[in-house]
Amino acid sequence: MKSLFKIFIVLTSVVLIFSCGSKPRKDLYTIAIFQFSTSPYSVAVDGVVDALKEAGYIDGENCRLQFENAQGDFSTAQSIAQKLVNDKVDLIITSTTPCLQVTAMENKTIPHVFGTVTDPFRMGIAESPEEHQPNLTGIGTFQPVEETIYLINEIMPEIDNIGVIWNSAEACSEACTELMRKVTGELDLILTEVTVTNSSEVLTAAQSLVERKVDLIFVSGDNTVSAAVYAVILAANEGRIPVITNTPSDIEEGALLSLGADYYTVGLETGKMALRVIAGEKTSDMPIQKLVPQKLGLNEKVATELGITFTDEIRQKADRVLE
Repeated sequence: MKSLFKIFIVLTSVVLIFSCGSKPRKDLYTIAIFQFSTSPYSVAVDGVVDALKEAGYIDGENCRLQFENAQGDFSTAQSIAQKLVNDKVDLIITSTTPCLQVTAMENKTIPHVFGTVTDPFRMGIAESPEEHQPNLTGIGTFQPVEETIYLINEIMPEIDNIGVIWNSAEACSEACTELMRKVTGELDLILTEVTVTNSSEVLTAAQSLVERKVDLIFVSGDNTVSAAVYAVILAANEGRIPVITNTPSDIEEGALLSLGADYYTVGLETGKMALRVIAGEKTSDMPIQKLVPQKLGLNEKVATELGITFTDEIRQKADRVLE
């Protein structure tokens, strides 16, 4: 009888151990990591997670990482923001402008650190780096729009019509498009604009730009279009015109060149800011930072197909040349 009782105790202990191990502890510090879509900007989330890991924060052990992805849908993003507030997570980290937009509107109390955001000052959350909504802080990374257009003009001085696709609901895209208008105006270039509301419209928009005989298509600071950059490149290839972007990894998709931020590094620094909050620093005392670690990628294969030549000087400036 005693031996049966001992067996019962052992089996009960094993069941308890495995049941505890299979569920996250409710008392763990919960960090929500919220991104708008699975896009080239997703490497920023990798950077955030790596920063946390390097500091010793392991999901399920001493913290709980709650990953959220709106899959490029604004209404879904808003629902996720509301859910995070209702769940009363301990810290919210957002990646991309749309996630910052909806979360800042819904959340006024939970500490919030943002990254991969073009211009945080045009959304009403901040007047200056030091004056911002008290429960949030983060990193602004404005795409190098002006530098890219000057580089395009240097490589292809014969161009006079640049096409752009953008979503007017995105503050980041609006900021980049406004700067494009300014720079193209200064260089006496035409900027042909087409707007979209979701990624499914991007292919048709790109085809319309090809039909309108633009010399190239420029993709900058728009999450909706970046998530479907393959569709832009597909349409551009049919019209034998180049695609230029501000996301360095886009050369792998077939862009001619990409000059933009190293978003993994941006993610790492965002994660480090989050670690300061976890350690007890108040977001209200943390100024918004500016970080644009530029990288230039060139696609030599596409350049050859289009009869475009990169000078040795430009090649030497490149961080990566895809042969």
